[in-house]
Amino acid sequence: TAFVFWTTPSQPNGVITGYHLVYSLYGNASNSINHAVTSDDNSFVITDLSVGVPYEVVVIAFNSGGGGLENKPQAFFSRELVPTKSPENVMFNRSDTYVR
Repeated sequence: TAFVFWTTPSQPNGVITGYHLVYSLYGNASNSINHAVTSDDNSFVITDLSVGVPYEVVVIAFNSGGGGLENKPQAFFSRELVPTKSPENVMFNRSDTYVR
């Protein structure tokens, strides 16, 4: 999972009507995935990423005239999530007494 945040362009040349968020494996923009984001949102959560794989993302603002310039691609790595369960069957030995 990756959380992507951005700010509205300082000179939008009109009312921003939405954003396109485009991400792909790093260096492989030809196989990108696009998401439309409403103008009310300045963030997006990317899910279903492969662990430890490099990706890149760009965000493009849209108004009634069309799409603006995309930001410089931002590279990131998806990371492994923390364990969701605690260790089981933990035992220790003290003076020949076993505790489970």
